[in-house]
Amino acid sequence: MAANDTNVSDKEKKLGFTEVEAQPYSKDSLEASVRSCAAESAQAAALAAANTKKCADYLPAFGFLATSSVDWSPKHLARVKLEAQPKLEIVVRGHEELGSHTWYVLDCAIWRPCLEFARSEWRCYRRLAHLRQGLHDPIKEILGSGYESFSSTPFAGLGGRSGTTARLRSWCQTLCRCINDAQAPPLAVSVTLQLLAAPTKDVAMIALARTCAEDDPRDLGDISNAQGSVTDCSQVGFLHRNCRAPRSECWQFVSGPKVRLRMQTVLKAP
Repeated sequence: MAANDTNVSDKEKKLGFTEVEAQPYSKDSLEASVRSCAAESAQAAALAAANTKKCADYLPAFGFLATSSVDWSPKHLARVKLEAQPKLEIVVRGHEELGSHTWYVLDCAIWRPCLEFARSEWRCYRRLAHLRQGLHDPIKEILGSGYESFSSTPFAGLGGRSGTTARLRSWCQTLCRCINDAQAPPLAVSVTLQLLAAPTKDVAMIALARTCAEDDPRDLGDISNAQGSVTDCSQVGFLHRNCRAPRSECWQFVSGPKVRLRMQTVLKAP
């Protein structure tokens, strides 16, 4: 009899039983159920994104600016050239056995090299089937011939054999490299972030998205050039990552008419 079955047999009725008490769910079964619901919802969102090909309105919440499902905005491409674009990290930490399934632990982050405080981190759990059907398959189709970039880091084979975690780790690293270098089109990024359930309401993510919407890559170029010759944090402001000064002092800006980042207003919640 199933754990939550409350039906009573004829024999039990004759003995005076009116119902069978349902057995409580275990902590592991509840956790497995929560993970399954989250993963299946994320996979459905990823596949929907791949089919609708609408991502230009979704990606700015993470600092990625696109003009269509296949073209990045000039501002984003300028940031890539300066290495000041939002960057995605996916680290496959390992795997866990739960609810008769193998779950892979993915630690994810989106950050900008020029902003020390705007780093959003989250963790998600996905089974191999979710990663294959909701990420690998649509990414392979979207990239087409560009999928040759993954030739040296093939995706994990069927069946969860030995070495699956290592293969997933290498494959995800290649995916991040393609995304961060703008080799992957916006649609591929949208599918990836949907499958990973990237948080849109995280405070750090909101701050990062605002900087991408408001700053000018030409200003970042001026600051990037300044960092090469200036070591005083009061001159290069919050961009000096090795500074030991208080954060309030690190929010000073490089002087000049082109630099108008206004980071203090960016930090305010909407």
